[in-house]
Amino acid sequence: MKKKVYYIFIILLANMVFVPMFSSFIYAQRCPTNTFGASPGSFKIGNKDVTGFSGTDNNTMITICLGDVVPLKNTDPGVSQASTWYYPEQPAGSPASIGASGFNNISSYKFDKAGVWLFMQSSTGASGAKFACQVINVITPKQPVVEQITSCSNNEFIITFKNDPNNNFDQYQISYKPVPGPPIVQNVSFTAADLPYTVPPQVGLGSSPRAIEIRGYNKIGTSCAAPAYSVGPLTPNSSTVPRPSLVSLEGVGGGTYNLAFSGQNGTAMKAYLKESGASYNFSTPYQSFISQSNGIETVGFTVPDKTKQYCLKLEAVDNCPGTIPQAHLSNDELCTIPFSVTTDPVNKKNIIKWTSLPSTLRSFTEYKLERTDKNGTKTVLLQTPFISANQQEDNNLTCGETYTYQLKGTYGSYTLTEPIQVKTTWPETLSNIPYVFTTIENGHVTVKSAFDITPTNLAPNSYKFYKLNPATGSYDFLAKNGLGTYDDLTADFNSGSFCYQVTWESLCGNESPKNNPVCTIFLKADGQIPYWTSQPPQSDGVGYYKLTKLSPSVSDFNVGKGTTWTTPFPASDGQVIELQVTSLSATGKNGPSVSNIIKISRPSRLMAAEAFTPNGDIDNDIFLAQGIFVKKVEMSVYDRWGNILFFGKTDDLAANANFGWNGLTPAGERAPQGNYVYKIVGEDSAGNTLVKEGSFVLLY
Repeated sequence: MKKKVYYIFIILLANMVFVPMFSSFIYAQRCPTNTFGASPGSFKIGNKDVTGFSGTDNNTMITICLGDVVPLKNTDPGVSQASTWYYPEQPAGSPASIGASGFNNISSYKFDKAGVWLFMQSSTGASGAKFACQVINVITPKQPVVEQITSCSNNEFIITFKNDPNNNFDQYQISYKPVPGPPIVQNVSFTAADLPYTVPPQVGLGSSPRAIEIRGYNKIGTSCAAPAYSVGPLTPNSSTVPRPSLVSLEGVGGGTYNLAFSGQNGTAMKAYLKESGASYNFSTPYQSFISQSNGIETVGFTVPDKTKQYCLKLEAVDNCPGTIPQAHLSNDELCTIPFSVTTDPVNKKNIIKWTSLPSTLRSFTEYKLERTDKNGTKTVLLQTPFISANQQEDNNLTCGETYTYQLKGTYGSYTLTEPIQVKTTWPETLSNIPYVFTTIENGHVTVKSAFDITPTNLAPNSYKFYKLNPATGSYDFLAKNGLGTYDDLTADFNSGSFCYQVTWESLCGNESPKNNPVCTIFLKADGQIPYWTSQPPQSDGVGYYKLTKLSPSVSDFNVGKGTTWTTPFPASDGQVIELQVTSLSATGKNGPSVSNIIKISRPSRLMAAEAFTPNGDIDNDIFLAQGIFVKKVEMSVYDRWGNILFFGKTDDLAANANFGWNGLTPAGERAPQGNYVYKIVGEDSAGNTLVKEGSFVLLY
């Protein structure tokens, strides 16, 4: 029976009789509040119990598929089915006033229009008017939207539902249909807030191909004809993901290690790290990567603090979430061994320390500590089965040698520490180089050094040369080599003296004291007096100086320990004299040191007589041009009126002793007595030009 009712409740209290008349009320897709004095009623729609007015439960929409026939049942024992009315209405707007078409004494209802509905119950009983309401969402069923289906190991599939409005069912039924055979059914539920949603894998599918069908259902209703999502048949992956085996952990320096393990090409790996004594946090891997091979593979990682001990486990990750947490985690673990080497120069030893491996490690075999010298020779310093060992001393050392230490802990797998290099040094008392001298040779300054007996601990490439800095008064480092000799190509030995010191380094890396400074001999002259610097060029001191005249002839003069030479050189030595000074060492164990070369130029001179008598008595018959250290001469003689009476020249005055005027005129006649004028132009041995002019008297 169906009738039209306006929402007016007229409550007739007389005789407690309630007539369901409805007055208009306002709502926005939710049940009304009790503003009309009715008591809460109750009914059941499908398998959903509904009680009373607007509330969280009433206003939470239940989903029913379009065209579904839903069972109805009055559940209030004080109300008869005959006095129960149902009002299924769709709100026309929000808010809206609605007139309802009611149904009396019905046991089911078919929803023939999609959208949000209010499904209300009004009834009367001995206790008066009652009211109940439920918000319903009637949907047009759509095919579920699947984002992907992934084939997992162990014959499992993983299904991910996309975040899509069509995925609005209360429940999904997944059928895995073998070809042939009965299906395996998996039911899952999730809400829109869970999307995208990944279904846990279904186990026990076997290895035969499976067609997968997915349907959506709602909890209310029985005839939701939603189209199914179908795919396949798909072939399950029967392979299994093994636990990775850990091979080794090798330190490379700075807290970085190389982890070797059994690879599974293409499989995701998660490395978990913990401090020794702590627990693993399997929710947060320390490092994730993809395995690149099926053999023994190596991957690098760096620990947070290399001074602390860390332990590591490795997990092979399946494509699908595991049904058992860490099902593919390595059985064993590897642990780092913090490692250090310090030198004890006082006791001439190296001290090696490390953090012992945890006693929880299975199958510990030994520690093996090795030392490698500069030649690559390995020496085993320790080999012990005691896991608690943590220190070893090495006192079989050569000072100055560099050693590399490395510790290996074996426990089925093994850990190899980073290699640590240490140069061994301790204090030494070294003597300076006894013989050092400087000299000038081959156009540059040379510094040379020598020992009586070369020290056995003399390091290669260990001679160090220092040069005086005149601006600071200190000796600056100049060069280092293994020859004991240094050529200073920058020193201008013609401008001054340069001072040097030399040291040597031992194999231990210690440097000897410097020798007494040695300085080049700088020779110069004050006029015709040569003198030279007094700083000794040899570390053992000067025995004596030797002055050498190099030209025009070679002569040596022993000067003793003086630093000047005042004895004049004879005129026969010529106008220009080249000189050099040589220092001979006091002990004779240092080589000679020679100075720069200088030239002394003595003054030249032109001379002529004031009178001459060309009377044939052979005495003073020629007016001569004479000179000291003069080589070339031109001479002119003039009478008192400026007439030239004579002009002559010679390129070798010394060889032409009678070069001059014999008193005859150009006509061959004797010139009369009287005064005459001359001009002599000469060139000395040094190339200097000399001019002499004057007058003389001719007498008979």
